[in-house]
Amino acid sequence: MYKDMKRLRKWDVIRFEGAPKIGRYPDPDWLELGSTFRVTFHSHPDTDYSDTDVLINVPVNERQQWFLNQLKAGENIKSTDLASHWNVVEKTAK
Repeated sequence: MYKDMKRLRKWDVIRFEGAPKIGRYPDPDWLELGSTFRVTFHSHPDTDYSDTDVLINVPVNERQQWFLNQLKAGENIKSTDLASHWNVVEKTAK
């Protein structure tokens, strides 16, 4: 594991810190967490999401509303109950 991380870190230095800024993307953040690590890639600085039309509150469908109503009523609903009520296979209910 250590050898692989060392190789990856070497690649990181060459690719991200030693290479010219292609497309002006910011360098990723590397966070070492013991024997693992997390890499955060950042958006391009010229990216503007202000005009993106993304629904924040998507309405639930009929099955989802039924399930939420059952939970609100204190029922302990399982996938078998959903499958039986909606006449679908259990895999669909999950």
